[in-house]
Amino acid sequence: MNFKGFLKQNVSSVSLRELRGSIFRGFHKGFPMTTKLKLPKTIAFVLPADMGKEIIAAAKKEHRTATAVLKDAFDRYQAKKELLELHESASKYAKKHKITPEVYGGPFAE
Repeated sequence: MNFKGFLKQNVSSVSLRELRGSIFRGFHKGFPMTTKLKLPKTIAFVLPADMGKEIIAAAKKEHRTATAVLKDAFDRYQAKKELLELHESASKYAKKHKITPEVYGGPFAE
């Protein structure tokens, strides 16, 4: 059975247009893929030549792809940004409620 045959038998009330970009992204070995696939997004950007060489060298040294190295760098960037936002939020809360290091003790107490 091909993909169109499967749809005619099993999906009568949903149009193909509704399915596109939704749960059916492909048809593999006669079975529809019923989970939403996360397709990779290609992004092109320009780096200084030296930085590009350093990324490639680091990737080769770690037996990884340059993409993996850049993904890890972005993940660290996001984690740092989230930590800074959390710190800022906690600082505002502490200031608003007049919480000092002596109140919550631990390693922060003076």
